[in-house]
Amino acid sequence: MRLLGRMVRLFVLGRKNGVRRRMARVVACGFGRPSERRPPGGADPVPPSAAPASKPPSPSEEAGWTDVAAWAEVAERGVIEVRVDEEPVALALIDGALHAVAGTCLHAGGPLADGALDGTALVCPYHGWSYDMTTGKCLVDDQLALQRYDVRESGGRIRLRRAPVA
Repeated sequence: MRLLGRMVRLFVLGRKNGVRRRMARVVACGFGRPSERRPPGGADPVPPSAAPASKPPSPSEEAGWTDVAAWAEVAERGVIEVRVDEEPVALALIDGALHAVAGTCLHAGGPLADGALDGTALVCPYHGWSYDMTTGKCLVDDQLALQRYDVRESGGRIRLRRAPVA
């Protein structure tokens, strides 16, 4: 009986393939066959630097940066969860620009990447707390803010590093 309960919980609440995640994809991308769906915003986005970098960055340029995802992965889904130093980070494509904040809700610990984007606001799937993806500020309690991450894209790859706390 416990196994059945775990399986149902995984199916309903599963982070990658559960009902909540699948519904978020349907709502964000519209209905129809997967090949006909478009990411939020309509047309297929093109990475700013689609051509590979002419020379690899020097080690000093790479200090503190973590390679996390391909541009196409974010463009396809709108919001994804990635990891920087084993911490979850929500990475979103908003109006052609990439933004990244800590991926755990400050209220109930919900996975923000499973939430919905409403303009620049990312809404937690657990209790609806929302955060501005551009600043990290909580839109429910102005005393709270998520850790922001600097984002860099080159050669179709996305790299993140912690932004200084202001």
